[in-house]
Amino acid sequence: MKLQSDLESVNLSDLFKTLSDQQAAGILSITSLVGEKHIVLRDATFTIFPDKLSNRMCLGDLLIARGVLAEKQLTETLRDQRKSETHSKLGDRLVKKGFVTAEHVKQALKFQFEEEIFDLFTWKNASFSFDSDKTLEDIIAEDRGDSAHALTVSLEGSSDFFDSTGLTPSINFQALISETTHCLPEWQNMQQRLSTPYLCFQLTSKADEITPYVPRDTQNILKLIREGRTIETIVKRSCLGRLEVYKIFIKALDEGWIFPYPANKLRKLAAEHCIQKRFFDALNIYRRLQESIQHDDER
Repeated sequence: MKLQSDLESVNLSDLFKTLSDQQAAGILSITSLVGEKHIVLRDATFTIFPDKLSNRMCLGDLLIARGVLAEKQLTETLRDQRKSETHSKLGDRLVKKGFVTAEHVKQALKFQFEEEIFDLFTWKNASFSFDSDKTLEDIIAEDRGDSAHALTVSLEGSSDFFDSTGLTPSINFQALISETTHCLPEWQNMQQRLSTPYLCFQLTSKADEITPYVPRDTQNILKLIREGRTIETIVKRSCLGRLEVYKIFIKALDEGWIFPYPANKLRKLAAEHCIQKRFFDALNIYRRLQESIQHDDER
């Protein structure tokens, strides 16, 4: 089976439902100006390959943000992973060291997967293709997507998948899509205020005054805003989830804590990010500049 269209003509929720109901096996590829993601459907599992140029929410950072892992423990595990000749995954190593439980890792991986799916619903001008003749091995062989950070989940209630590691989360995919669809009206209202994830902001003097008194998550976001980070980077580094981060941004705007970064200073800010090796922030700023340019030659 082969399908191909744009996501203006075909609703993404309906597409996922159709593939899930038919228990289709193959590769679903979704492409936009933001990048591309590939989802492998087979053996009652979904494996998502993020875009190579996306700024990912790292498992270690997520476990630290959830208070179940110490930075020292993560540093030790990453050091051992680099030295090892075997290529076991970070979550597996953390569990074997006794730093976190298997359930901690599964819940974190599930959250990462859910965020990757929700992210697709935010893409504009996207298109898709589905090919039942393609397999996971084809994606790896063609070097499409980021195989090093691929995420696999099993479908809840399925007996067709054996989890040899004990670390593969299971999800109710229909419930996930239903919940995501339910959030879309709120999300679309937020997009009216924050039209692109590549926006940067600056803090007002009012933000300096209130920072000690706001919740810790808000403090962390204000700190990243002070560094000139884009919304997209803050979503990934905060480990709160896209919807929650956008809510904090909207509140910060309404309360007068932040204001948009001057457009004529963005190129300089991107250069500063490059010097600091914050390459994803620089890339995101250039993406924003590209979005605002009208002429193809300049783009």
